Amino acid sequence: MSEPAWVLTARKYVGLREIKGPHHNPEILKWWKSIGAPFADDETPWCGAFVGGVLRETGIPTVAGAAAARNHLNMKVKLDKPAVGAIVVARQSG
Repeated sequence: MSEPAWVLTARKYVGLREIKGPHHNPEILKWWKSIGAPFADDETPWCGAFVGGVLRETGIPTVAGAAAARNHLNMKVKLDKPAVGAIVVARQSG
């Protein structure tokens, strides 16, 4: 089974992390800019930026407010069952 293009793009970033101290990871900053978010750091939780940024890098439109991971529940394609490349949004407990 082949993987969707956006998953192949995402794999390039395995291991990417925040930079400790006053400097910020340029890839994370690029994703913030790509999705139109007002953030300019890598301390802000960036899971939504990752998904939105990678989708856009692959040429796939993302949702409004992509900085908030939860907004990815508004993607146009809804699935009835799991599929390779599906975007899953987990709720935090507590």
